Amino acid sequence: MNEQSTSFKSTHLIRESVFFLIMRVLGLQIALTVTLFLLLGVYQKIPTSLLLGWLLFAAVVIHTFLIMFVFLAWKCQYYIVKSNHIVYRKGIIRVHKDVISLSSLGTVSVEQGIVGRVFGYGNVVIASPILEEHTTLRCITSPEFYGKIIQESLHYQRKDSDQDDVEVIQRQRVKKVMPSLT
Repeated sequence: MNEQSTSFKSTHLIRESVFFLIMRVLGLQIALTVTLFLLLGVYQKIPTSLLLGWLLFAAVVIHTFLIMFVFLAWKCQYYIVKSNHIVYRKGIIRVHKDVISLSSLGTVSVEQGIVGRVFGYGNVVIASPILEEHTTLRCITSPEFYGKIIQESLHYQRKDSDQDDVEVIQRQRVKKVMPSLT
């Protein structure tokens, strides 16, 4: 078996780009900084430093939990590309899974803007001419690579489907010939 055929027979785990994880964490950092400056400005007039200490401690604890939540949400959201379907999974506590059959899908295209090309992320859009809709794998790392993998999987799926059709036709022909021989 050649290397090309093994790529679409294996399973590929695709996550959202780390760039978006970093952007979310930076957004939380900015929000915490603004919140702390506002708290310091409001509570600067209060002589009790103990209250200010507890507020700062609470802000740091909340910020830590928010960063852990953002990381877990990123870690628990992914696509799995297999030879005959794509699974989209998301959720930390309440897990949601969508299974998309490759047999109903058609063309694969990659969308990547300027920033996406610089940071290595983009979208893979898979059109379904039968269902007249499309599925988008959003903000994934290396979209050209995974677009090619999905295209190969679609080709492999069609090839298997065509092979199955040929086998069914051959079996039907054999059944027609066999009764006449007996």
